Amino acid sequence: TSDVDVAMISLRSLLAKHNIGTLDFLKLDCEGGEYDALYSLSPQELARIRFMAVEYHHFSPDPRHTPDQLRAFLTQNGFVIQDRKS
Repeated sequence: TSDVDVAMISLRSLLAKHNIGTLDFLKLDCEGGEYDALYSLSPQELARIRFMAVEYHHFSPDPRHTPDQLRAFLTQNGFVIQDRKS
């Protein structure tokens, strides 16, 4: 295998760059990056997201990178959590 460089942009930068006032639906499948993507948003930025579907992973040693911590964070920011198992 060979290394591949991939351009990245933060969720905060994406919202600002495209002047997104309200985001009706956000789908995140970031292979562990979902925590930093969401935790980096301010309460005001999170309030602009109406609904989201998040696939989360639990392999980081960071104690904030757990499903329970992510659920608590989203709940504290006004989201209603509905777990869906495939």
